[in-house]
Amino acid sequence: MRAYAGPEALEEASRMKIDIDPLGGEAVSALVNKFYASPKEVIDRMARAIRP
Repeated sequence: MRAYAGPEALEEASRMKIDIDPLGGEAVSALVNKFYASPKEVIDRMARAIRP
């Protein structure tokens, strides 16, 4: 997460008008687990939506 704190990254984010608010490992893990707990139909639909 330190890479996001670099001055170049912060300057580019400011120029792009986006916030940088990275999640820690535990939060990411909880989010992934929540996604995988979704019904199979929802997961399949999401997978189709993000495929190129």
